[in-house]
Amino acid sequence: MPPHDYDDRRVEVYFGPSRKVDVTKEELAIYILEEMALERSDGGPKWTEGVAELVERGMEAFEEEYQNDPEYAEKIAK
Repeated sequence: MPPHDYDDRRVEVYFGPSRKVDVTKEELAIYILEEMALERSDGGPKWTEGVAELVERGMEAFEEEYQNDPEYAEKIAK
């Protein structure tokens, strides 16, 4: 699978269908604050916890798709 396919999939998992643009830091902050409810006492996003949780969620989504979709597993194996 070409690298740009990974980028598209990563965006879709968290933010919906790819808009063919990179997610900005501001969009990510809004997601961490509003969707994940990870907020510092001063109202800012908890970046360390938020980014780590996004990685964890992405890994879980990958594992689920890998285990449940034989075609996807075959593509990854190639």
